[in-house]
Amino acid sequence: MTNTEFLDRYELLPKGSHVLCALSGGRDSVYLMYRLLEWAEERQLTISAAHFNHHLRGAESDRDEKFVAALCETLRVPLFVGGSDVRMWAETCGQGIEETARALRYDFLEHTRQQIGADVIATAHHADDLAETMLFQMARGSGTRGLSGIPPRRGHIVRPLLLTARSEINDWLQSHEITYVEDSTNALTDCSRNKIRHQVMPVLEEINPQFVRHAAQSALLLREDDEYLQKQADLFMQNHPPEQGIDGKALSALEWPVASRVVRMVWGNGLTAGHVQHILDLCDRSELAYAHVPGAVVRYDAGRLWTETNKMPLTEIVLAGERGEATTGGFQIRWKVEHNIQEIHNSLNTFCVKCESIESTVRVTAKQDGDRVKLAGGSCTKKLKQLFQERKLTQPQRASVPVFRDEQGIAAVYGFGIAQRCVPEIGDTVIYIQCENIRENGG
Repeated sequence: MTNTEFLDRYELLPKGSHVLCALSGGRDSVYLMYRLLEWAEERQLTISAAHFNHHLRGAESDRDEKFVAALCETLRVPLFVGGSDVRMWAETCGQGIEETARALRYDFLEHTRQQIGADVIATAHHADDLAETMLFQMARGSGTRGLSGIPPRRGHIVRPLLLTARSEINDWLQSHEITYVEDSTNALTDCSRNKIRHQVMPVLEEINPQFVRHAAQSALLLREDDEYLQKQADLFMQNHPPEQGIDGKALSALEWPVASRVVRMVWGNGLTAGHVQHILDLCDRSELAYAHVPGAVVRYDAGRLWTETNKMPLTEIVLAGERGEATTGGFQIRWKVEHNIQEIHNSLNTFCVKCESIESTVRVTAKQDGDRVKLAGGSCTKKLKQLFQERKLTQPQRASVPVFRDEQGIAAVYGFGIAQRCVPEIGDTVIYIQCENIRENGG
């Protein structure tokens, strides 16, 4: 696919449109600006630029702003500048700096787009970014949607460079003797994406110099597959409204790629493949049956799947003594202390909690404001609110998730896993906890 075919296929730069270029002053965005000016002649485009100063790198941030202002003056492109104290906002909102910076930046870009009447906002994501995202999602075990990486267009955001490799950008800028500013944080390797960029990508490009181009093309093909499958799921939903109960036979007759999308559309995008299969297994039953997944109770009754509202409150219980059993919020919880453990079983609803990591006793509660946890296998500490948002749980669903905690904080979360600090080793003494969803009417 040529770049022109790519632009036209996804309607990224329609003729006569007003394009707002997100211009940081870095290599990629400077290249994007020059390419947009070329396309402007071919497509009768109006070009404006926007720069957001994050005020995270002191004098370097101010340098970037001055560079962008000088560049736009030279190119005779209208420039709109904004900025904010990202670090302060991150602390206020209890979010990560990168997450906060992105949110503030895109809010500014959208506000500017509306203010000047631009049709789209162009960002400088390129083929290497697409390949890196694809690898990152692969490491997380994503399906076609995750593996398709960065979308060419999302709302008013367009990415005209997704088929352009970083090497092409470098060569073009060098051959035209065009300067740009360098963000010193790009060289850091303390986050997963930068590790992929600086350590993984070079190896793959050594194996196949065309890796970036091929990965970008693969991502676009996967996106087309995903969009087709999603259309099939949308069509099923149009004919089977959830409020009328989902026809179990009709759902089970669908192929897995479509059926799994239907299930997640009805009961939450955050469901794992195991959760989806648990719900689909109900369709093979001949009697009343239930599936309990994070934030939802699915009832199979007379051939149809219904969502039940859990009216049982999640009240606090304490896991006291060497062993015990209790019920709260529709969950049956069993626990026992095991010494010199030789097999460790941790899952989404079974936890082996290292006793030495526990301060005082383990309690089961609903979520609490400010809850944070670093889950085993996770790369960073996250707010529980953020984890729930990533699973797209509703507020009632969030309130029904059992959280296991001690005086130090969260030890485990039902449906999400155990905290890294509580993971035991062979030979440790542990509290073995099982958390099982049960039917409201005594099942």
